[in-house]
Amino acid sequence: MSAPGSDSTPLGAVVLVGGRARRMGGAAKHLLELGGSTPWDRTLAALAAHGISPIIAVGPAPADGRPADAAAVPVVTWVREDPPFGGPVAALAAALSRPELDDAAEFLLLAGDLAHPEAVVARLAEKNLVVTDPAETDAETEASLVADCDSEPREAAICDQRAGGQRAHVPHPTDAVVFRAGEHPQWLAGRYRVAAVRAALAAFGEVDGASCRAVLGGLPIRWIADEDGTTADIDTPADLERARADAAGSAARSEEP
Repeated sequence: MSAPGSDSTPLGAVVLVGGRARRMGGAAKHLLELGGSTPWDRTLAALAAHGISPIIAVGPAPADGRPADAAAVPVVTWVREDPPFGGPVAALAAALSRPELDDAAEFLLLAGDLAHPEAVVARLAEKNLVVTDPAETDAETEASLVADCDSEPREAAICDQRAGGQRAHVPHPTDAVVFRAGEHPQWLAGRYRVAAVRAALAAFGEVDGASCRAVLGGLPIRWIADEDGTTADIDTPADLERARADAAGSAARSEEP
């Protein structure tokens, strides 16, 4: 496989925006004000900046259509999970049933309420799903590959423990690159092979109420360690306060001489 983001590796995106948001009083979290914008607008801008298309959004479609400056906004295909509020796996199944993704070899799976979507998209857009040579393995990747040797049994470890536990440098195709914060996989901040996830969904069966771990946890995964809150999302009012404080701090730093 060629480098991610290249013309020979078509990369799409699936953004989930259809949750109930009970802890936020039912608010549309992706449309909350954040640093003079919204998580949704920032996510679209990040995807456009990296040339990522098609974009499938799962949730209630906006009633007012595309904005007046639509030429600057990526085209988004809206779908709804079945049943509505059936959870992230139902949403993923609805998105991957769309023909728009047929020509995409890989896709980013993103929560619609990420506090730092620019950073998440930038990191995932640069990650290759195959490590073919030691020279291509940076320190971060090296750590994630070794960590996978001791990960949960359903996650294929990308390592070779022959010769006294030394890992041989051979091509290691993976089906996903996913952020992990501590011991917690961030399934909605990952890059996946379209064919692999479609196959996992087909083998799984009933998707209503299913967890991402149940469907995606069996894929060969390469991990990105999230050590600075890159994948933080907005689930509670306290999360929103932190995200707004971070956005204000970033804006202040950008204005410094």
